[in-house]
Amino acid sequence: MSRTFFIKNATALGAIVSALLVTSSLEAQIVANWLPAGSGDYGNPANWDVGVVPLNVGGTTFIVYIPNGALPSPPNTYSSTITLSIPGAWTVDQLNLGLHRRLLVAVDA
Repeated sequence: MSRTFFIKNATALGAIVSALLVTSSLEAQIVANWLPAGSGDYGNPANWDVGVVPLNVGGTTFIVYIPNGALPSPPNTYSSTITLSIPGAWTVDQLNLGLHRRLLVAVDA
């Protein structure tokens, strides 16, 4: 069974991201950019310009950029979906999601 979660509370998200940024300020940060113009799997290293899945590990941390998607038709929809189905707990320092993109978090129960 899969569950889908969307982040609804921007204040809580901001507090979490701020805490992550403060605790990781002394670690090496890598900027990772999403490559596909359309949909794809966050967990596929080929979808990232750095060639690895951007997840904080040890002293290596990531700032993630997923650029704007194509203008959707009809309006108020998404042109692409990035599916995130990585098991276990993980973090990134910063996640920047462009316009017309949707991040779908799938948790297997």
